[in-house]
Amino acid sequence: MVQIIDPDWIEQRCLKLLQLSLSHNQLCIRARQKVKQQFTWELQAQKYSELYSDILSKSNGYSAFHVTEVSTSFANKGFKPLAHASF
Repeated sequence: MVQIIDPDWIEQRCLKLLQLSLSHNQLCIRARQKVKQQFTWELQAQKYSELYSDILSKSNGYSAFHVTEVSTSFANKGFKPLAHASF
């Protein structure tokens, strides 16, 4: 006995498979975007860390005492401090 398959049923199944495939592709694209975003954040964090280390290495010659001493010196001459700095 030969069973006749309804063409509409076949079309519906094909459309469902296509939907699943497209959904899978969208999820893959989103996952790749998240990985790329995470990688970008890690690179930025590394860059800022290197920049911070560079600033610290250049400022190692100055202590909080030096900064306070300079601020006090300027304050005694009538200058108002613009910002407070501490290392």
